Amino acid sequence: GSPSTDYSNSSLPDPGAPEGMLAAFWDDLSVEPGGQVRSATLGAMGARRFVVEWHTVNTIGLEAELRFQIKLFEASNVIEFHYCTMTDLDMSDRHSGAEATIGLQNFAGTAASQVSFDTAGTTPTGAWIRFTPR
Repeated sequence: GSPSTDYSNSSLPDPGAPEGMLAAFWDDLSVEPGGQVRSATLGAMGARRFVVEWHTVNTIGLEAELRFQIKLFEASNVIEFHYCTMTDLDMSDRHSGAEATIGLQNFAGTAASQVSFDTAGTTPTGAWIRFTPR
């Protein structure tokens, strides 16, 4: 498809939000020079983990250093969000989730596990969240 121009996050579940979404930090992210979004598959077959990392990214309108990861575990289907460095250089609380949605939702947008919606203090450096299938 085409890039989204919708900069607004919402609470979950939301059928209008991206389908099948893993939202480690759903906010207006910007990958500035020096920043990266990268991925890797690590481990041996049967016990692999797929990691996507946002490395030194900002939110639009904020000078920050954000580094966080989503980890998908092959054997257990566990999903983890890791907040490695969540530093705000503008002295606001946006880097800690004040304008972000944290959670995941199904492909229909009818069921979700929401951790937070626009809640400061949710994503401090060193925090992690684990979703374990039932």
